[in-house]
Amino acid sequence: MKRDPLTLARATFRNAAALSFVGLLAKAMGLVVAVLVARYLGPAGLGLFALLLGLSLIAEQFGAFGVPDVALRAVGSNRVNAAPYWRAGRRLVLRISAAPSAAFIAAALTFRHDPHLALSLLLTAACVPLTAVGNVGQSVLQGIEQVGFVTWVNLASRIASLILLALLLESGGGVEAAFIARVAFQGGITAAYLARLSRLAGPATVTPVARSLLKSALPFAGSRALGELTSRLPMLVVSAFLGLVATGLYDAADRVSQILQVVIGTGLTALLPVFSHSVAHAEASRDVYVRNALKFTVLMIGMAGATLTAIGFEVITVLYGHEYAASASILGLLFGAQVLIAGDAVVRQAIYAHGREQAAMWTSAATIVVLLVLTLVMSALAGTSGVAGAVLIASATGLGINVGLARRCGVELAARTALLKPLAACLPSFLLAGMINHWPWPARVGAIVAVFAVSCGALRVFHVDELRFIVRALAAGGRESRLD
Repeated sequence: MKRDPLTLARATFRNAAALSFVGLLAKAMGLVVAVLVARYLGPAGLGLFALLLGLSLIAEQFGAFGVPDVALRAVGSNRVNAAPYWRAGRRLVLRISAAPSAAFIAAALTFRHDPHLALSLLLTAACVPLTAVGNVGQSVLQGIEQVGFVTWVNLASRIASLILLALLLESGGGVEAAFIARVAFQGGITAAYLARLSRLAGPATVTPVARSLLKSALPFAGSRALGELTSRLPMLVVSAFLGLVATGLYDAADRVSQILQVVIGTGLTALLPVFSHSVAHAEASRDVYVRNALKFTVLMIGMAGATLTAIGFEVITVLYGHEYAASASILGLLFGAQVLIAGDAVVRQAIYAHGREQAAMWTSAATIVVLLVLTLVMSALAGTSGVAGAVLIASATGLGINVGLARRCGVELAARTALLKPLAACLPSFLLAGMINHWPWPARVGAIVAVFAVSCGALRVFHVDELRFIVRALAAGGRESRLD
């Protein structure tokens, strides 16, 4: 069934905004958790927390094994797939999650002489299957466009878990308090998703079984694993070759830049059902969806990244203190990389919608090789600035490779107008942000906005028809909100 472009645009933007809010909430709460752990437990406690959390996130990616991505694409293209993909998906991830959970339990037994560490490992073992099932449930709910429910459940669970953590730390709890709160959060949202999705019923056009679902999920799992490695590789290089002080400085800037990465990783997944539906139903305007999403995503992330770069010193010192002020010097490079990563995320969604997940996995592997070589060389030449520069170059390389792959998939990207012009419009704002550090921060923000607007106008980034479409979409959205 072909959908009205205006209705589709409003739905896409609404879902993207809701999922972006969920992701930003997770990142904001994660930052608050790290600050609480650091203040109550000191550097050693924060270090242990960061190590265990990193291992937990890797294990959770393995436990989910790409099944949420498969479910999102299948349910987005045809809602009748919701019930079978939910049932088969949750069974599969529970079985896969057993392996990393068993490893954490074994580690807890090994370190049973340290009760804080052992309990943290046991809680991590419980969190892996909860997160995997919750991710599948969220994908199915997103596919049937119940993003509002996902948003409210995440908000309530995040707030409750944060209050629990503060109470546990105030009462003298150790590092395990953070993982008790984490299990409470994941358990809460998973229970809510189970209750909501228990109402699903009906036949399906596709009857997935564990073996076929596993085969379909494998490319997504590989891509997710490679993505996790990509995000952690620079930090590993910094810690191995530049020492702990440099690692702390880099981590401070990297955590701030990841605010935008959350928008990319969550809000933009709202595009996959749209792209999948348009491909499945051979809609003539499917490439227009991709081009518009690519253009507006690059512009949105670029504008936000340039603005945050301009006020980077204030952001870093308020969050971490003046001893981390040097971290602000590499924010521009890391935020620039996020703009390229954002564009790459949109292109990847179009590639996934065409069923080319395995090819996308190989492009991720190629990008990691480039990143590894560049970080090793540039870290030796320029320290943390070199590592941030390597991330920027590798991100541009990955985007270029995937644009070529999308073209081979038959996607008409119109790269000059949908990608190159928006990137060129963002560049002057980033350059200016590094030159006006001595200005008052309101003046810096105003200058960035003004230069960005002038650049968009000078390069004619928007066509008249696009501006009219935006006005219509916003006006229709306002009328819809008043009716609600």
